[in-house]
Amino acid sequence: PNGDAETRLWALDGLVFNDLREGDYEAGRERVDEMESLLRANELGDEEWMAWGMKRMLLLSELGDIGGVRAMLDQVADRLPDQPEHLRVFRYNRALALFKLGDNDTAVSEALALIDEYYREFGIRPDDVVGRNAPQIRELLPKDEDLTDRLKHLADSHDLFAQALGRKSQRSTLARIHAMKFYELSQSYQSFVRVGLDLVEELVWVNDFISAREAFERNIFPILQGAGLAGPVLEARALYAVVLAYCGDHDAAANEVERLLPFEDAMDPNHRTAFQEQKAIIREVRRKGGPPQRQVVIPAPLQTLFDQRRGAPREVEPRKKVGRNEKCPCGSGKKFKICHGR
Repeated sequence: PNGDAETRLWALDGLVFNDLREGDYEAGRERVDEMESLLRANELGDEEWMAWGMKRMLLLSELGDIGGVRAMLDQVADRLPDQPEHLRVFRYNRALALFKLGDNDTAVSEALALIDEYYREFGIRPDDVVGRNAPQIRELLPKDEDLTDRLKHLADSHDLFAQALGRKSQRSTLARIHAMKFYELSQSYQSFVRVGLDLVEELVWVNDFISAREAFERNIFPILQGAGLAGPVLEARALYAVVLAYCGDHDAAANEVERLLPFEDAMDPNHRTAFQEQKAIIREVRRKGGPPQRQVVIPAPLQTLFDQRRGAPREVEPRKKVGRNEKCPCGSGKKFKICHGR
């Protein structure tokens, strides 16, 4: 690719972010190696070196290379700039890497510590987030600085906490709900939808099908439409069809499946396999019935709080042309011009 070394490195950084998210580790490895070659051949700064170091560490964790991860951790720690936000990003990436290697306890404790630090920095408490939607939370945040990156890092920490708990519980459900709010505030809509689908699967697991349907109709679908996201649509609609079946709305579930059938052959192999399994579930539930809806009883004081804090229905600004120096909508945290705007 053309362009100077710095621009090329940050473009590769954005691509590696997507490779790891999609599980394409071979492509990720090639791009991480190319980032290293750029660093060796050019006099780039600490920010660029840190970007490579973090991505290589996460790639090695996905590949299960414990020794490689620990060696990379030592290298990154030695080069880490003495700034609080750099340290927090490093701590998050270290916790994420260790989680990928099976160290859930460290990931849980570090994620909780990071969440607490971000809340204190923003001047809010966890109770302030309960029952409030993203626009209402924004009113509680500092107004005189750009919080976008830190809001995304807070959302990432909630997401890591939920994953590292390793079991479905009220704590993991609440963590995913809070992650979605902060992803929305940071305009990281791809991550919002990804965690939203995790939340739906968790709600289905505990037989709370009504809440799963509401998560789609009140949260995920408005974001998909308002932000103009096309990538997750097929996966989301297929899971929605299953939720409709469990809710007893069998005709609506069948209609969803019918609309998805023309796209089945073009689906990612993993999504296609999942869709075939979902079709079987929908047929089975229609024939034999599904498990009973879980009875969810919200204590009266908490319901009163929800009623007081309930805001207007979500309005997502239609997707507009992204400026070259604006944050890339993919959620990488990089400027558009050095990520997907190459």
